[in-house]
Amino acid sequence: MGLGCEGGAAAEDRWSGYRRLVEYDGRIRCDERGLVIRWYGLFGSKTVPYDRIRSATAGDMGTLGGRYRIWGSSDLRHWYNLDRTRPRKKTAIVLDLGGWLRPVITPDEPDKVIEILKRHGVGG
Repeated sequence: MGLGCEGGAAAEDRWSGYRRLVEYDGRIRCDERGLVIRWYGLFGSKTVPYDRIRSATAGDMGTLGGRYRIWGSSDLRHWYNLDRTRPRKKTAIVLDLGGWLRPVITPDEPDKVIEILKRHGVGG
């Protein structure tokens, strides 16, 4: 399969759930290369290998915590990829890549993304 998952029926079930995430989300993809964040910058996607992600922390956005940030940054520390549906979401995932700037993603199903990241050795 080449998707970075273990073999067997249980892996196929997990991958089926992941496929739904990709099909319906369209902004975040986890594949064998790492986490792909679509519409990250001005010119397209950002691919982050799993071993570059020091931690992934999920939290409540709240009104002042980026919920209405459609794209970009207001504090020059956290960078939000383009997501026009973000105001309807409650959970964001902050990625620590070891540098000053921290990508913030808001997948439709954040629990599934956190599970996939954990399976690839990313801590919280």
